Amino acid sequence: MSEEILAGRNSVTEALRSGRSINKLLVQDGIKGGSVSEIIGLAKTAGVVLEFCKAERLDKLADGLRHQGFVALAAPIRFHSLEEVLALAKEKDETPFLLLLDELQDAQNVGALIRTADATSYSYQYRLNEKTEWLDNVLLNMSQ
Repeated sequence: MSEEILAGRNSVTEALRSGRSINKLLVQDGIKGGSVSEIIGLAKTAGVVLEFCKAERLDKLADGLRHQGFVALAAPIRFHSLEEVLALAKEKDETPFLLLLDELQDAQNVGALIRTADATSYSYQYRLNEKTEWLDNVLLNMSQ
C-alpha cells in the first residue's frame, strides 16, 4: 500500500492539527497568502519534511483533486514519538522492550529484525528519522 495523498489547504491543515503522521509536504513554488504560512509553520512544528516544487508535480500527485498549492504524503500507518511510546508503556504499567530502527536500507533485513523482535514479545517499534520513509510500506505489508 502506498502513501495516502492529501490535497488542499483544509485537508493538509486538519491532518497536521490532528497529529496525523505525514512523511512529506509538497508546497507549490512561490505560493503566498491566505493560510500558507500557518500550514508551513504547522508542518515545521510537526517535523514534517517540506519540499517546494512546481504546480505540475502537484497536479500529477493530486490526480484531479484541487490541491491549492499543497499535497501531503501521509503515512498509511501512524507512527508515535519516543515520548508517546514511553508514556503509553507507563500508562500500561509495563517496562518497554524497544526495537529502534535507524537508517535502514534493506526491506529483508528489516523484516528479519521485526520477526525476531516479535518472537521475543517486544513492545514497540520506533523509527528514528524521516530517512526511513520507505519503511512505512514494509511495516504495513508485514502487519497484514
